[in-house]
Amino acid sequence: MKTKKLIALTVSALMATTAFAPSAFAAPKNVNVNKTFAISNISFNDVDDVPWAKNSISNMAQKGILKGYGNGIFQPNKPVTQLEAIITALRVTGEEVEAVSYKELIENGSKNFKFKDLVSSWAQGYVELALDEEIINDEDVKNLNSAAKRYEVAKYMVRALDLEDEAIESMDEDIDFEDADSIPDGYEGYIYVAVDRGIMNGYPNGMFLPNKPVTRAEMSVLLERIDEDGNIIDDEDDIDDNEKYEGEVVSIDSDKITLSIDDEDETFDIDEDVEVVFENNAEGNIDDIEEGDEVEITVNEDEDVIKIEVDDELAELDTYNGRVLAIDEDEVTLLVGSNEKKYDIYEDVEVIFEDEEDGTVDDVIKGDKVKISVDEDDMVVKIELSRELEDFDNYEGEVDAVNEDEITIIDGSEDLTFDIDNDVQVFFNDDEMGDVEDIDTGDDVELIVDEADEVVTIIVDKDL
Repeated sequence: MKTKKLIALTVSALMATTAFAPSAFAAPKNVNVNKTFAISNISFNDVDDVPWAKNSISNMAQKGILKGYGNGIFQPNKPVTQLEAIITALRVTGEEVEAVSYKELIENGSKNFKFKDLVSSWAQGYVELALDEEIINDEDVKNLNSAAKRYEVAKYMVRALDLEDEAIESMDEDIDFEDADSIPDGYEGYIYVAVDRGIMNGYPNGMFLPNKPVTRAEMSVLLERIDEDGNIIDDEDDIDDNEKYEGEVVSIDSDKITLSIDDEDETFDIDEDVEVVFENNAEGNIDDIEEGDEVEITVNEDEDVIKIEVDDELAELDTYNGRVLAIDEDEVTLLVGSNEKKYDIYEDVEVIFEDEEDGTVDDVIKGDKVKISVDEDDMVVKIELSRELEDFDNYEGEVDAVNEDEITIIDGSEDLTFDIDNDVQVFFNDDEMGDVEDIDTGDDVELIVDEADEVVTIIVDKDL
């Protein structure tokens, strides 16, 4: 296999002029390797559902490795094709200019390309170069438009990085994934090297999922692990002044982590782009780390934690969506579909509102729509609400008048009138849900009123 040319940042910037197929992957025109192009900030409006990949997507787009489709569209969940995977592998390893040269040689007849009926002209230089460098073979060319699976991307990347010999030698190595038996024959070594070198990771459930198609978001993260010289980025060597500390987690939030190190507590600031890794290279986040976990942290020269390695497997959580029927600090009752379900609440449960404000169990009210995360002990460890955090007032009294727009109750000797929210929830005994029209004058009720003085929940003390 031909040794890769190490192209400097000038060429990485140059690649910002390239795009994806055909409008978003086309080859560059009039390439001048002596010209340096300014790299501007690039953002997309459809990547909010892949927050773990947003920075990688932006970085790869700025370098021209992966581009969008115009109008702020990136399509992060769209699978990459095998052709796209091959092209990005060549680009990130510094082969863009040579691929363009191959295309020109094919066009002027100086080089024969035998797959012109299978490959569009704009991509022929990439494919011929990949064939010459034995990244792919003739059989691979027949499937270039199919979605690239994880085991195939592992092979392309390992070969593009000149690690073929290492992969061949690693064919019989143990692969520490629960689905290792599902890896196609002949690909074990490529996956072993891709994981061992940090190019690819497994999933939180201990699986590698070799047959899963690779999305554009996932490809962006993978490609960012290769530097502009076509070398795998070693986190340990990336910043010479990095320091590592081992200890037990005393406390942690999104901004700071406190560790017990040699019986002394030390607190560190956490970088906003911190990497969290569990056993089996499973990627997690800050919320997955618990007090008492044994961790190793990497701290950069600014004394910010940039990586946390947790000496434990990433816990699998079950999630349920439902409406709160009752809740206190120990237990929550949800209406899930048409069924009532009760769950115990973890002492340090995390409560998150729509505006990303942290709250407490006391901020959750009857009728709230929530998503709960339940651990292997059936304890609720996280409650996510589909509304903003706000304060509520409670009023009890006897209904004096009620219609679909407002309700008046007698609270002692005082009449209180409130507007009724359009989405008001009305509960009767046994947590039966009804409508405002089911409420009668004289009914005893409890009203939950929001900051706008509108009734959002009515609890009626009678059977429906």
